[in-house]
Amino acid sequence: TGEIVGVETLFRWNHPEHGTISPAEFIPFAEESGLIVEIGLWVLKSACAELSRWRLAGLPEIRMAVNISARQLMEDDIVKNILDVVKDYDIPWHCLEPEITENAIMDDMDSVIRKLKELSRHKINIAIDDFGTGYSSLSYLHKLPIQTLKIDRTFLKESRANKEDNTIVNTIVAIAKGLNLNVIAEGVETQTQLDYLREIECNEAQGYLFGKPLPPDVISQLLLQEPSSTPGTRSNTNQGTHRHH
Repeated sequence: TGEIVGVETLFRWNHPEHGTISPAEFIPFAEESGLIVEIGLWVLKSACAELSRWRLAGLPEIRMAVNISARQLMEDDIVKNILDVVKDYDIPWHCLEPEITENAIMDDMDSVIRKLKELSRHKINIAIDDFGTGYSSLSYLHKLPIQTLKIDRTFLKESRANKEDNTIVNTIVAIAKGLNLNVIAEGVETQTQLDYLREIECNEAQGYLFGKPLPPDVISQLLLQEPSSTPGTRSNTNQGTHRHH
């Protein structure tokens, strides 16, 4: 439909000497040292603070996607921290969408499932990020209290030219629909890809076709242009790449 339904928070290190540093470079060190726990909480607070400002400005109600690392999930107080942040910034529970990877789940499945169920009891939406690239096991999907599968961008890149990749994307969409899950395709860059996703009835898409990463003030202007600004409008927003329904 073209409606903005969400954004994903993106994190960059603006170094005074080396300029912008990609998380691919510094996150592994943050994970190894344990600093990712503190960094992740700061990112979560920053994202929810922005969402709170948008809500107070009367912008459409949206979901806020924030990546939660495997190291963060190991922390005993991760659920309490997430719930406290949502309460502190007074945002609806369903507007926050933590994203976790398949591998993070597999590291300690019983513990992760217990924590995700607690979040789900508070109506927080949970997404599996980069689905299909980790140690996937279809047997765990029905056990997890998740609402969304995100198709990794690598499967879509050559989807129209490569029949094998077409099969993977088609299968993930079919699995999501069979389990009554929302499904989002990442890395959409061309109209051809979008037409294909519409053809197979993929729910949502995100990528450069809709816009490159943007600062919060620019996103707020985009949300002002949405046809509806009433609470409950199906949308999802964050300080990064936005998705479309």
